[in-house]
Formats: sequence, C-alpha cells, structure tokens
Amino acid sequence: MTTVLVKTLLYPFWSAVSVTDTTIGASGAIYGVLLAAAILFPDRQIWLIPFPVTIPMKIYVAGAIAIEFFSTLGTGGDNVSHITHLGGALVGYLYLRRGLFLYRFRNDYLD
Repeated sequence: MTTVLVKTLLYPFWSAVSVTDTTIGASGAIYGVLLAAAILFPDRQIWLIPFPVTIPMKIYVAGAIAIEFFSTLGTGGDNVSHITHLGGALVGYLYLRRGLFLYRFRNDYLD
C-alpha cells in the first residue's frame, strides 16, 4: 500500500513506471514486526549473527531502518522496494502507539 501511495504521488498521471512495476513479498510485514518487537521489548538482547555479540533490540531495529532509509536515497537497480520496508515499519509503529485509531480499533475488536 505504501509503495502504491508513494508511486502515485511521484507519478500522478499514471505513467508507465507506476503501472507496470509490481511488488511482491512479505518483507514490509517483517519490518513491521521488527519495529513492534523493538517497541515492546526495547532492552531485549539479541545475537548479531555471525558475530558473537549481543545488542539491544532497539539498536538493531534502528540500524536496520536507517539502512533501509539510506538505501532509498541510492540510485536503485537492486530490485528491492525499500519504500515498502519503511512503510511496513511505519504501520507497525502506528499499530502499537496508544491513542491512535488503529490501537483503539485493535482493542475494540479483541474485546
């Protein structure tokens, strides 16, 4: 959804670039789950594989999101939708923040 929104804003008259590009996969959802884990368990120690080092979850996720953000500024050509990853992280953040629409919707639905 984020990819379609960004491409529509960049190419408002439905040029060939915005219509013919497709995005498949679940990596945006993975970034949403990563950000949710960092919000819920910020000080949880994780192993940084393949190095025998543990770091807090919040540092790991902040680094992963920073890498994705700076990858969007590159020239492209790697066939990865970095905007989708950032959109998944944004949705994960919005879903867990108190007082927002999605938080109330989730609690009303579960109750």
